[in-house]
Amino acid sequence: MQNLEHLNSLHRVLLGLLLVAEPTKDLDARWGGVPSWTVVDLLPIIYAELTQ
Repeated sequence: MQNLEHLNSLHRVLLGLLLVAEPTKDLDARWGGVPSWTVVDLLPIIYAELTQ
């Protein structure tokens, strides 16, 4: 149980760091208003943007 609590704590820290980094900042203006956009779409969208 202690390992699970440690893992959950680590996930919270990593999520916090990710949110502070704002990885979608440059894409939010273009994709942030699209109702169907979710975090699952992040990597495919970044790939599509970089390969155009």
